Amino acid sequence: MLTISENLFEVTNNEFRTLNASDFKTDCIIYVRDKNSNAFIYIINLIKGPYKTFSLKSYVENAISHNKLSCIAGNRSGMTPYYIRHFIDR
Repeated sequence: MLTISENLFEVTNNEFRTLNASDFKTDCIIYVRDKNSNAFIYIINLIKGPYKTFSLKSYVENAISHNKLSCIAGNRSGMTPYYIRHFIDR
């Protein structure tokens, strides 16, 4: 994991699978890149708001189009990948 600033991080998708959202503070942004191509694939915005966990306010964007992905986990286009949803819930 590369720490760019206090609230900005860069990880590969393999490194990301070992992390927990609870290890981060609110208002952190995590850029996830593919370990093979080094291209950014997701941007995760961790926001707690008035809640105790990140699961309700956080959102995931496609790194190329910047479209927000559905909060429902799945493997179809436009859905948040399962491994990211599991990260946010941990």
